[in-house]
Parts: sequence; C-alpha cells; structure tokens
Amino acid sequence: MAELQDVFRRVDEALARGQVWRAKEILRGNIGQRPYDPELYRRYGRLLLKLGDLPEAGKYLFLSCDRSEDCSEAIDVYLDRFGRHGLGALYSTFPSRARLSRRSDYPEPLRSELTKLLFPEKLRQLSDSAPQPAGCGARVKDWGCAIGFVILAGLVLVGLMTVLSWLG
Repeated sequence: MAELQDVFRRVDEALARGQVWRAKEILRGNIGQRPYDPELYRRYGRLLLKLGDLPEAGKYLFLSCDRSEDCSEAIDVYLDRFGRHGLGALYSTFPSRARLSRRSDYPEPLRSELTKLLFPEKLRQLSDSAPQPAGCGARVKDWGCAIGFVILAGLVLVGLMTVLSWLG
C-alpha cells in the first residue's frame, strides 16, 4: 500500500502543477500494472469525471465501489452503454487486472451489484460468451493493406521513372 500512496502523491503533485494529463497518465499506467485496487480505480474515475468523460469515468467508478451521488450519472451512462450487449460484453470492458475470477472476489457494494445484474459466481466463463468481432474484419484489413501497398509501389515507380527521365 505504501507504493500506491506514492502513486497518489505523484498524482496530487501533478494536479497541483496543473498537469492533468500527467496525473491521468500516472493513474492509467498503474491501472495496467497493478492488481485490482478500488481506490486506484476511484481516483482515476473521479479524474475522468472532472474531464467530462462519463462512460470511462463510469466504468472506473463502478469498479471502485464509489457510490457517491455525483458518480451515479457516469455509472448509469457506462452500464446503459455497455450493459445492453450482455454480461460478457460488459465484463470484457473491465480492465484486464479487474477481471477477477469470481464474483465474490469483488468488494461490496460491487459484489451485490454484480449479483443483481445476474453475473455468475464464476466470471471467467463470461469471457467465452463475449461477442467476437466478425471474421471478415481481418480479411478486409489485409486487402486494404495490400491495395495500399500496390498504390504506394506504383507511386514510387512513377516517381522513379520521372527522376530517370530528368537525368537521361
């Protein structure tokens, strides 16, 4: 916990200097590197709330267990946007470090809310039920890259021929 207090001190210092971008960067980086910690998520969610990013703020505030009145709109926006696609889709929006194995691994009130949303006790099975991207997406991307490469190669060839005509 001492390491996390150091993170919060650095965030507070960045905010005192008016470097909101730096505070956001510090918090975001630690969310990706540290085990799930509700206080870290609360701090990041509150910063995003101040920045007006309601869906992202709602995600982190939901996971932080912060149920203050000023958080409810952001949490509702997040759940409305991502919850309508099913539990697997909602669970897949959780940062990887916050995708715990069991519903009971989460602190209250989040555990109760997950129960009300009908999340199963074993959450890893939700990853398997999350919607997968359409299979043709990769093929379209590959074709787009191939066409772009052909166009680029053609332009290089035309440029090379033009330079050679100037020299000769």
